[in-house]
Amino acid sequence: MILLIAYEKGGTGKSTLAKNLSVYLQQQGRDLITVDTDPQQTLYRWSEVRKSNPDVKPINCVKLTGRHILSELKSLSTKYQDLVIDAGGADSPALRAAMSIATHLLMPLQANVGDLEILDHMTEVLEQAQMINPDLHTRAVVTMCPALPSMAGVILDAKEFCKMKKVQPLNAIIYRRQAYDLSSLSGLTALESNDPKARQEVLELANEFLEV
Repeated sequence: MILLIAYEKGGTGKSTLAKNLSVYLQQQGRDLITVDTDPQQTLYRWSEVRKSNPDVKPINCVKLTGRHILSELKSLSTKYQDLVIDAGGADSPALRAAMSIATHLLMPLQANVGDLEILDHMTEVLEQAQMINPDLHTRAVVTMCPALPSMAGVILDAKEFCKMKKVQPLNAIIYRRQAYDLSSLSGLTALESNDPKARQEVLELANEFLEV
């Protein structure tokens, strides 16, 4: 499986999902490697911190940039059961290369106008990728939601907007919780935190989206 987590905007929780889904796959006994194509290198830095934590199994991460990224991704895909790719928040050659060979694409977005406006261009890029990669399994997920009852309607509206743009949203939702940020400081994830709600969110997302 080649799992790509991508959206053409920063701050939507891509790296957070990459960390948590990588640990989920590790806990399932999968042989995986993570790939960071984002110039900010959030996933790579987290991986290095995790390696220094003796209480957990490390997860290797490689940084890939430049024009040879497609051939490098193809090479990695022959050596591991799973690749988890964290893409930068922009349309780029790296994003398009990863979309051309990914088996799964997860697009995290917040339920706000700025994030939803980007979906128009993101779907254009997706349509081009599907000409090359027609079996790409694609879903959107609403992330970083305030845990307020008043947000329920806003979240539903965001999901309906995704459907209108022909991108199926997941039922699972990721809320804005301290467990996601605090666990990262030690190279951990919400799955390894003491927050049962955060753990359950990740499990629901993984079970709904991944076909392992």
